[in-house]
Amino acid sequence: MRTILITGGSKGIGYAVALRALNEGCRVVLLARAEAGLSEARERLIGSGAGVGCIQTAAVDIGDIPALTRCVGSLPWLDEGLDGLVNNAAAEILHKVEGFPVSDIEQTFRVNCLAPIVLIQLCLPALKKARGSVVNVGSISDYHAAPLYSVYGGSKAFLNAFTQHAAKELGFEGVRINVVSPGGTDTPLMDEIAAKHFTPEDIRKVCSTIPIEQRWGRPEEIADAVWFALFGPRYLHGADLRIHGGL
Repeated sequence: MRTILITGGSKGIGYAVALRALNEGCRVVLLARAEAGLSEARERLIGSGAGVGCIQTAAVDIGDIPALTRCVGSLPWLDEGLDGLVNNAAAEILHKVEGFPVSDIEQTFRVNCLAPIVLIQLCLPALKKARGSVVNVGSISDYHAAPLYSVYGGSKAFLNAFTQHAAKELGFEGVRINVVSPGGTDTPLMDEIAAKHFTPEDIRKVCSTIPIEQRWGRPEEIADAVWFALFGPRYLHGADLRIHGGL
């Protein structure tokens, strides 16, 4: 049975990936900060028909590297091999450049850049054992410039570049690595960001420029792309799958 480790697995894209993986007969290990959110996600997944024994959860702030290291060391199933690692969790903190707090910059890069690298390092023996696959969830904000997105977009550009370089090494170890870069996606995080920084008219204007159905992406659509990157062609390696409705 395949085992998939998903960060930010309690909601949004991470939850959708977990649901897809379970429906495909996999076991999932979900990491997220809040124990309550993980418990709720687990109950929802079980309610959708997932087997109780196929879901494990662990509450951890992945930006806290010592805590992340301890957490991964205690996770189940990894000694059997890891078929998929999905680095999905992200800090999306928006400010103007001139007033961007250093603490928020540090948090963004710890979660969006440092944690995925450390997770790959920690999981690499298990990934090698299973000839597994890594998917880093990026964002089209890496190159699609917009006000307020300088640090978040910069962190995703780093993650994209890291993936391309890491592919030149990991492929020779039998481990594939790819990026899936979504555009705006209808998730709880998107709702929070929109409510804090944008008006309904701002959102309407952006959606009106999206060729496919003038809407945000759906989490399950992004999950389909992540699944393809995880278990599609073995020759798909070092790629960046951009899913944004043509924006």
